[in-house]
Amino acid sequence: MKDKVFFDTNILFYAFSTQEMLKQQLSLNLLSQVMKKGTGWISVQVLNELYVNFLKKAPLLPAAEAQQLIYRISLSLNVISMTTTVIYEAFQIQNRYQIAFWDSLIVASALLARCTTLFTEDIQHNQLFDTVKVVNPFVQ
Repeated sequence: MKDKVFFDTNILFYAFSTQEMLKQQLSLNLLSQVMKKGTGWISVQVLNELYVNFLKKAPLLPAAEAQQLIYRISLSLNVISMTTTVIYEAFQIQNRYQIAFWDSLIVASALLARCTTLFTEDIQHNQLFDTVKVVNPFVQ
């Protein structure tokens, strides 16, 4: 896995949640492989969504623990900032592919980070957005 890869919020949430053990194990394995190579990317949007999910979805984490986890994740993966360039690219993606704006922001971030793979379960598996291919790691 030499190419850059982008993680959507749900994959990271599963890695740190004990609700779905199979998804947790698959997410942790994938995350571990990518982190060893230094090829993993996320966006500020992903960090924000992840924090909110840690606080609102079971099992709930105390804010201090969720903040510490967000901090560790942000140091372990490359982070692309939310900029007007990301937003404008997301508009183009939303119009071209007719997907939700929040998903288009994720795709735009992956494209601008020059990732070739987007790990998510929120967008159709194997869908191609220019040079980024969507992979649902839970599809067998």
